[in-house]
Amino acid sequence: MMKMNFIQKYFAIIVIAGVILAISIPSIFIPLKPYITYLLAAIMLIIGLHLQAKDFVKVAANLKGKLLVILFLKLTVTSIAAFIIGKLFGLSLTALIGLVIVGACPGGTASGVMALLARANISLVVSLTFLTTLLAPIFMPLIIYFFFSKSIKLDWFGMFETMAIIVIVPIVLGILISKFTKLNDSTLKKISNIPILLIMLIVMVVTALNKDTMMLVPTDIILSVIILSIFANIFGYLIGRVLGLDIDSRLALLFEFSILDVGLGIVIALAFFGNQAAIAATFYAIWQNIIGPIIVNLVNICRNTKFKSS
Repeated sequence: MMKMNFIQKYFAIIVIAGVILAISIPSIFIPLKPYITYLLAAIMLIIGLHLQAKDFVKVAANLKGKLLVILFLKLTVTSIAAFIIGKLFGLSLTALIGLVIVGACPGGTASGVMALLARANISLVVSLTFLTTLLAPIFMPLIIYFFFSKSIKLDWFGMFETMAIIVIVPIVLGILISKFTKLNDSTLKKISNIPILLIMLIVMVVTALNKDTMMLVPTDIILSVIILSIFANIFGYLIGRVLGLDIDSRLALLFEFSILDVGLGIVIALAFFGNQAAIAATFYAIWQNIIGPIIVNLVNICRNTKFKSS
């Protein structure tokens, strides 16, 4: 089993400490708000550096039509679930938009880390994260428009343009850099923690911007986020089971559906809907980095128990 380095092992504690620091001294982080877009672009660039064509070829050859089914469900179901959950809890319009944005987020870089630690199908996770991230500039604005076009005025093209610039361009640039510089595994491993730390910094900035609200996060938002996360975990795993995938692939889908690129969600929420809309994504970022390692540990305990009994 892959060993967690210090940041990966204690990331939940680091995130909580960072949030407390941002609430205690918000003046340090508030001036960084204009740079959030650049931080996210840097994350996407590093994702691009890790991508290899052989991963996609292998996954596409093994899953064939099933890959399209998984991809479609990943792009739609969690956002629909977010809307239903938010409605059931009676969230305000702004909070509901924020929760749907979370549900519409593509898989995050941390999903690959969790998949590795749980010995899941890493090629499947990487492929889905890449594909959903590339399609996010199209699907996220469409989903938001579908649910809220009658409630508020939406700049669909503005969202698409912003996301294309901060998602597609850096990823393509990262792929090109990786191809022509031929980065070795050692170098890639050294920079693998940078996206995690940048996401944490984004979370701290948004926490500082919403200091008063974050100190008293409404219970309905907290419960909505937790239920959405649990739903995504269960749904991802069950889809793998329904499609007849092996246990490693089911676990890969569990992480891919629930560990999200909420950094992108935060940027979109801040840019088009205001600070309050970013609260759900901020809390989700904290939650997923707590529950993710717990699930990894449970999976490995189950694996080890099964191995010993056999």
